[in-house]
Amino acid sequence: MIHIFEADVHNNQLNVTYSPDTIVYSKGANYKGVPIHFERKGGNVSVPESFKNQRKSFDLEMADLFANSLIVYRNEEIPAGQVHFAVSEKGNPSKTWNRNWLVIGAIEYTLPVFIHGNEENSPVYVGQKEKNSSTWKEVKIASTYGDFQKALKLIDDPSGNRSFPEDVKTNPLPEKEIKHNLKAINKGNIDLSFWNDWMIGKSLPDKYME
Repeated sequence: MIHIFEADVHNNQLNVTYSPDTIVYSKGANYKGVPIHFERKGGNVSVPESFKNQRKSFDLEMADLFANSLIVYRNEEIPAGQVHFAVSEKGNPSKTWNRNWLVIGAIEYTLPVFIHGNEENSPVYVGQKEKNSSTWKEVKIASTYGDFQKALKLIDDPSGNRSFPEDVKTNPLPEKEIKHNLKAINKGNIDLSFWNDWMIGKSLPDKYME
């Protein structure tokens, strides 16, 4: 659905401007023979081809364990996913966000997961905000998108009856399984504590947004 901010006809072309948080899966080229030009308020980000090519049909789009749910946006959803991080709801660029960071998902809708949009085969990062600061820092949680997906599957596999924060007390993940998963995830110079804290049931937004 497109939330239209404004539409006008100029030089026999229909110009449609829509809100930054609009998800556009397809666009019509014309209406009754009149060409249509679509524009996202505040500008549109492009998803790098190198990132699109890494996406697989069997990729997880959500991993849910204990206190945290992580959503991975589809390619079409990524432009809208920049709202609240790279741009405001009105499309104004954020001064506290690196313009090369491309949000590809979020944890509990508040903590951004992103790549470097200007790098081919970029690592995957989670944002971190220090207390009383509005500026985001990056924390590397996977060396590649493929490694990120493998880690998500390890997180999500045991989540069947561990979907709520209180399940940590009644049905914790065995320490042996946590160690096994961390060993499998530990590739490259990454912050393993992100994955460890998720598996022991800590709130990741609380950790990274002090």
